[in-house]
Amino acid sequence: MALGSQFMAFGGVPIVRLVDHFACTGGTVICRAIGALPNTYLLSEIEPHSAHPMMTSSPKFAPSDIIQKLRHQLRPIDPTVIAEVYLSSVQSLVESLSRTGGHLVIRGHAHSLYCLEEKQSLPGNSELLKKRFQVSQIITVRNPVHSYVSLQLNSWEDFRPSGVGEYAKRYHQFLDDRSDAAMFKYEDFIDTPMPVLESICDALRLPFNAGAPYLLRDVRLTGASGRTGARLTPRPARPVPRKVAIRMKRSKYFSSLMERLGYDLNSSTSN
Repeated sequence: MALGSQFMAFGGVPIVRLVDHFACTGGTVICRAIGALPNTYLLSEIEPHSAHPMMTSSPKFAPSDIIQKLRHQLRPIDPTVIAEVYLSSVQSLVESLSRTGGHLVIRGHAHSLYCLEEKQSLPGNSELLKKRFQVSQIITVRNPVHSYVSLQLNSWEDFRPSGVGEYAKRYHQFLDDRSDAAMFKYEDFIDTPMPVLESICDALRLPFNAGAPYLLRDVRLTGASGRTGARLTPRPARPVPRKVAIRMKRSKYFSSLMERLGYDLNSSTSN
């Protein structure tokens, strides 16, 4: 039996680990720590049916990306074909990694599913992968007050209608769709990275290594909208504009989201 194979299969079905989060929630730094774990291979921001404008506007130079090339054909490609190409690629990778005790982690791109102008109607990563694999899944979150402010500063409020209420509605749907996934807070990870990373390893069935957070500088991922350094230290939150704070307090959807995730709205919006 290959080294680490106890983490590879469950009941004979290969395991794929899946990490999901909204944009601007600190997911990149957490995934960099996961990617630094022993024999772990993390694919960043994967969503085979993504309708993000960067994927659909025009062909990009990506000589190893078969799915992108399929999507820009003169004749439409059935989405089931794209799904099969994706699942076959993942299966081939999982089988190859299992022979050397490797562990595959896929970081999804929830923004493509929940935060574009039109909500995604085709199956997302989790739904697709569960057709063929045993999926161990976690979600990571950050105080929605701070993630929403960061989203606006990055000009990534791509959904319509815009605003804090719509953001919270879509966030609730994201959480509902992953109700069986273990949840971890970005703030907890920054405060106590070792025990939180160990708990993440337990949830994803990955081998823990206490040295992983010290290797962040060596793990390069897409999606680094904020924190790019290698030190895991708390940073001051960006000020919340007064008008935004008022809208947050008036929105029943945003208030319920804060309560659901265990954050205090009043203290989070006071500058």
